[in-house]
Amino acid sequence: MGIERATHYGNVQFYNDGNRTQSDDDWNDENKTASWWGYTWPRSYTLDRVVYTTGNMFSDGGWFAQNLRVQVRTNGTWTDVAGLTASPSYPYNSTAGPNHTYRFDFAPTAGDGVRIIGVPGGTRTFTSIGELEAYYSGGAGGTPAKYWVDTSPTAPVYGSPTSTTQTGTLNAGTNYVYCKVWGRQIGDATTYNHWWLKTDPDVGPANQYVSAYYLSRWGNDEAKDNNGTVIPDC
Repeated sequence: MGIERATHYGNVQFYNDGNRTQSDDDWNDENKTASWWGYTWPRSYTLDRVVYTTGNMFSDGGWFAQNLRVQVRTNGTWTDVAGLTASPSYPYNSTAGPNHTYRFDFAPTAGDGVRIIGVPGGTRTFTSIGELEAYYSGGAGGTPAKYWVDTSPTAPVYGSPTSTTQTGTLNAGTNYVYCKVWGRQIGDATTYNHWWLKTDPDVGPANQYVSAYYLSRWGNDEAKDNNGTVIPDC
């Protein structure tokens, strides 16, 4: 069940419908000191990652102003997680969005609820949301680790790093990939890349490959996420 400090339009289904281009917010004409977005469940789960996609930004709010963190609920008590890191770093102003994705990793923690919480920004003190994902990325049977990258323009995907038969497309924007494999070169003699990134495209079957040539932030034969972390080999 989705939880929040308030909801402007009541679109709770936006939180986990897989569409990161939507937006709701918690504007309610109240001077708030805290804003949060999260989930509670009827049983406990082990978690070590939350992925937050912002919603729209406005002249008077939509972002967190300070102290953005992750909390897990255990025995009815919300507690800050340990070892929290953010990728990329959250900027605490309107440049946080709109519809930008931030990954928060932390030490494995068990609980029956999880949320992001912080001080809301702007003169109207509210934040926005496009999507909120919760994962356990480590250990046997856990969800595979995702690495968030900016890609442009819309890119073709293939069933393998050597295939020339297109199987789908990956839309331009912030996307996740799992790992990298060396394959055929995409580009020309000046701008090129041999790395291919395993991903789930917007169109076509899951577990396909997109060339790292389409990464917006990096150069020839580089394959890093938005935080500069080298994407691991498959």
